Amino acid sequence: MIDRIYNALSRHPWLTMAGAVFLQTAFSLNSRALWFSDEVRYANAYENMERAGAWVVLALNGMPYPDKPPVYFWFLSLLDNLTPFDPPAVFFVGAALSGLGFLYATYWLGRVLGLSRDRCLGAALITLSTLFFAAVLHYSRMDLMFAALIVATSACLARTFVRDGASGWAVLGFGLAGLAVLVKGPLGILFPLLALAFYLAWRGKLRRMTSAPVLLGLAVAALVAACWVLAAWIVEGPDFVRTVFVEQIFQRAANTFHHKEGFSYYFAVLPAVWLPWTLFLFGLPLTLLFTRTFWSGLLRGRKTADPARTWLW
Repeated sequence: MIDRIYNALSRHPWLTMAGAVFLQTAFSLNSRALWFSDEVRYANAYENMERAGAWVVLALNGMPYPDKPPVYFWFLSLLDNLTPFDPPAVFFVGAALSGLGFLYATYWLGRVLGLSRDRCLGAALITLSTLFFAAVLHYSRMDLMFAALIVATSACLARTFVRDGASGWAVLGFGLAGLAVLVKGPLGILFPLLALAFYLAWRGKLRRMTSAPVLLGLAVAALVAACWVLAAWIVEGPDFVRTVFVEQIFQRAANTFHHKEGFSYYFAVLPAVWLPWTLFLFGLPLTLLFTRTFWSGLLRGRKTADPARTWLW
């Protein structure tokens, strides 16, 4: 019975994922005010964008706000105008749709790599069932859209470099990465670029990092990001752009591990937020990681192993 139901769901994966997100979020779209963590700050930036016309450079308390680019706030404005929802509900609609986009990107990545529909749907539903993901669906911020664009970029790059597809897919992927940069910053392109570099190096094909699809794609990503930088320069001047690059990019990159709880914080929190699937780790043969034969075999087979599985790792 369960197999028949799941097979029916996997025949309509896009509707299944949309229905699952709907069931997770529909009851809470207008159930609370914006108060948690960064929500109030983002709400003020959105209000200034809508009322004061701060569409290119966001404003916080009437002052330029260099912390975040404006794309996610444009997305919220689009929802505000196309749906019957008003703030604060529109912020939670944005979070729910961003989460759905992440699940769609996850499913698509699996399909690009040749996995079956039921496995790809299973991956999306497992993601949806984690404590962290379910919570972030009810939290107004741009992280889910940011992550969705990164995963979609990964799918496009895999189409070219893993499945030997047309180079245009890689260019499209880098374009999505450029858009991710305008959602939350340069990690939007750094994550996919590092993943591609490690994959090609592991497969002994690092020279492809200088191939036409990569170089053209990087140019497209740079062009997408440069459009906003140029507009911000025109609107606020060079001092604002300097603040973005020096304080928001360079200084944050140089001081990445600045969490007040220290690095050990993540060892305590990550197992909790990945529940219930953290328990799966206890069933894995982790002792293999401490054997020489495992690592020597891994190194010997790195050029002949399944490229799709290698890309996922």
